[in-house]
Amino acid sequence: LITGSITYNMVKFRPGVSHWAFFCLNIFFSVSVIESLMMVVASLVPNFLMGLITGAGIIGIIMMTSGFFRLLPDLPKVFWRYPISFMSYGSWAIQGAYKNDFLGLEFDPMFAGEPKMTGEQVINKIFGVQVTHSKWWDLSAIVLILVCYRILFFIVLKLKERAEPALKAIQ
Repeated sequence: LITGSITYNMVKFRPGVSHWAFFCLNIFFSVSVIESLMMVVASLVPNFLMGLITGAGIIGIIMMTSGFFRLLPDLPKVFWRYPISFMSYGSWAIQGAYKNDFLGLEFDPMFAGEPKMTGEQVINKIFGVQVTHSKWWDLSAIVLILVCYRILFFIVLKLKERAEPALKAIQ
């Protein structure tokens, strides 16, 4: 809450408790997802260096498909857009952040004489994100990804626990 409050006020996002709460929850769950992902990686790799390399690679793929470097509609559809970006917590987090910050606002036109743009138009036309579902749905997707990583971590630990005596007997 402290980090979210400081950052929220320094950047001067929209005022309002619901906007601030969503921002803090979005950051909290995003960090929790990364921690859970790294717990899964750490349970699968043999040493620290392999964990760093593997984790950095996975996080790099998540960042590439989240919409930071290339807009979501511009991603190649077959592999990067549909399975990968939907499993990426970053794409859900950035979509929710766009909705949290832009919906309900109105912007002056870039050129005189043009009509004002609404926040919904900015999200649709500039960022290419559909606003068919709410920002809370995006946050729910992040929580679902978090739960899936935690379950995967539990499964990996249980499988390793059962396989360890058999591997020791072979050696």
